[in-house]
Amino acid sequence: TRKYGGSGLGLSITKHLIQAMGGEIRFESQEEKGTTFTITFELGKINPDHLISSIDEPETLSLGKTLIAFPDTEIEVWLEAWLKKYSIPVHIADHPSKIVEALRNGVSNLLIDRGWMDESVSSEIRSSKAKSPIKVILFQNFADSYDQSESSSDIVDEFESYPIKPMQIVHLLKHGGRVHDRRENQTNDISSFPSKGPHVLIVDDNTMNQEVLKALLSKNGSDVHEALDGQEAVSLSLASHYDLIFMDCMMPKMDGYEATKIIRNNPQNPNTKTPIIALTANDLKGDRNKCLEVGMDDYLTKPIMPSSLAAILATWASNASAKQS
Repeated sequence: TRKYGGSGLGLSITKHLIQAMGGEIRFESQEEKGTTFTITFELGKINPDHLISSIDEPETLSLGKTLIAFPDTEIEVWLEAWLKKYSIPVHIADHPSKIVEALRNGVSNLLIDRGWMDESVSSEIRSSKAKSPIKVILFQNFADSYDQSESSSDIVDEFESYPIKPMQIVHLLKHGGRVHDRRENQTNDISSFPSKGPHVLIVDDNTMNQEVLKALLSKNGSDVHEALDGQEAVSLSLASHYDLIFMDCMMPKMDGYEATKIIRNNPQNPNTKTPIIALTANDLKGDRNKCLEVGMDDYLTKPIMPSSLAAILATWASNASAKQS
């Protein structure tokens, strides 16, 4: 049913996880009918009397009223149910204006989505914190987690990325104070980025992958352009010189291998010597060799880690000018 197939990364990960747990995966496939996967594990018997879950009998925590503020009502209801298991009084705000109203009435904790942290809410949090302690936990998407917003960094006690981990939130509420700013660990991995970044082209048909890579590159002031397939990448490469090109291998219309060959073989293209970094889901020797054979210079394996990207920049960004000369 899909016009363009994937690389099979999900199946490979599944196989390795199953084997790591001592299991086995098998499949039966018929063309135009489908595929059936069978997973087998050897598990020991467990006495049901020994299954005592901390979720079923949680401790009672005296943490004061907690305000939950998310655009997604399902998340709000889900979190409310979790916190009530610990006898934590909960109030739900279904609109930013309700957040301001609830803060004025007094809360001890605020769990809020980044999208609802507008100027009026930020201002009210500052005012409320001046009167009494309030622990603020802000939730944001993974790509946004690299954007350290100056407008909220002084009032947020903890930055958390989706998906929400209920037990971790309970832990943070229980222990209070500024427990951990996850952004600090993330930025440490890319501390080697130069102060001024290169002119970069990202080529990937997955917009989420583009956003994550763009967010990482923007930390060093990189000027980033984006393309969704090989054809668009070739067009952009003819119009502008780039210091680095990050090229996904598997894309519709024209894949990264073909796009790289076209760029390398056109003397009129200003990027014939620009370092091209493959973006691949496969870390196999054959795939690496294929990338190098078509003219790519290096590769990054997905998911992209800040430390791996930093190493690529350290190796190729500094050499980009020399390679063009």
